[in-house]
Amino acid sequence: MTEHGRGHEDWVGNDHLTKVHEETLGNGARIHVTARQVADKQYRVEMRVHDSGGQLIHEQIARKEDDPGPTSELLKWGIDQAKRHAGGHRGAPMDDHHQKTPI
Repeated sequence: MTEHGRGHEDWVGNDHLTKVHEETLGNGARIHVTARQVADKQYRVEMRVHDSGGQLIHEQIARKEDDPGPTSELLKWGIDQAKRHAGGHRGAPMDDHHQKTPI
């Protein structure tokens, strides 16, 4: 996609280094997400969710094909997915209970 003579990398960024995120959520669940580039426009996102006792309750490895990145955007997606599993539902992420419901 080109806009005003610039390609996608000019406005999104081009940091394709491996990114890691670890977080303990309000319910005591811990999430661990790793996003890494495995080839040109191919990424691997690993998500692990542990309950408050440390037991693994969800593990997922997602491959993203033909994605321009950067890795930080895929990391955000993985964090969102992990938070949804940690909350035990497929609705809004755990820390966003005050969002408005569309009519």
